[in-house]
Amino acid sequence: MADVDGDCVDTVDDSTLNLDPCEALASGFLGDAYTLTVRVTRSGDPGKACSVDYTTAAVTATQGTDYTETAGTLEWAAGDADDKFIEIPVLATFEEAVQGTADTLTLTISNPTDAVIGNCDETTISIEDLT
Repeated sequence: MADVDGDCVDTVDDSTLNLDPCEALASGFLGDAYTLTVRVTRSGDPGKACSVDYTTAAVTATQGTDYTETAGTLEWAAGDADDKFIEIPVLATFEEAVQGTADTLTLTISNPTDAVIGNCDETTISIEDLT
């Protein structure tokens, strides 16, 4: 499993949700399926519930062949400061990686409720082959 870390930092009244880093690299062996896990943390005063939507989109990767489209909502209850995780199924390491180019997709957060999105609302994920 590959991990990408994200941040949720506190502002005056609302949490700020950020994807960090804005670029990520995941590696696997050609033909191996695995799950890419993106972690989003919440810091500051967790006194209010908050949520944010997320979705993946193809850049040079092919949805349904290289990875499974992923969308949903992350939710924090009032008092919940635990990390939340977004899992993106990678169906197989991209064949183009064997030819020296990694395929990419994006993960975007949007539509925050009782939170604001920081300066990075989209992460570009490149996947390469280790063989």
